[in-house]
Amino acid sequence: MKRIAATVVGGGITLLFLFAPAFLYAVEYSLEDLCRIALDRSEKLRAAEENLVIAETSRDKALSYLLPTLTAKAGLKQYSERKIHRNGNRPPAGKGLHLGN
Repeated sequence: MKRIAATVVGGGITLLFLFAPAFLYAVEYSLEDLCRIALDRSEKLRAAEENLVIAETSRDKALSYLLPTLTAKAGLKQYSERKIHRNGNRPPAGKGLHLGN
């Protein structure tokens, strides 16, 4: 019985040493990798970033009321070369525009 128990324990230890290295290998991360993973997974950080964007937008909106505003307006009037009498008719050829009697 002791021999069977010793064989089982010995076999178990042998199996442990044969297969344990596969379980014991860990992925190595650099400090930059760990910081990036932490920042990607942080829900509070995402909420803080969104709050920052909202605050910056609000600040820009508030400052826009303090800054001067520049507006421009343009227009164009085009006059024809036609001469028209007071009665609305065109003058006869060779005659000028008569505004009086």
